[in-house]
Amino acid sequence: MKKQIAMCGLFLSFAGLVNSAETVNSTVSKVRVHTEVRPTAAVRQFVTIQLNESLGGGCEWLFLNSKDENAVNQVLTAKTSGHTITVHYDYSDIAPWHVYDTCAVTAVGL
Repeated sequence: MKKQIAMCGLFLSFAGLVNSAETVNSTVSKVRVHTEVRPTAAVRQFVTIQLNESLGGGCEWLFLNSKDENAVNQVLTAKTSGHTITVHYDYSDIAPWHVYDTCAVTAVGL
């Protein structure tokens, strides 16, 4: 019986990982572009954003690669215009620099 309960708990924990994608509609409150001179190498060439709406999964910040020019342009457009942006993010995909409240952007749209 204990083994069955443990297996059920393990299954439920894996099932929770599958549904780690979230979507939020919000305005952009902050944008940070991390340059090559940043002391923490893993942060370099990433853009972090903070939205005016609360995020799920323990996320406070979202990150995307600065080489993803289309996504970065949409974020900057939303920030400068004050328009709402739709952001899809994955709270199981944390920042490469191991900050657990910074989660990966999977898609953006105006």
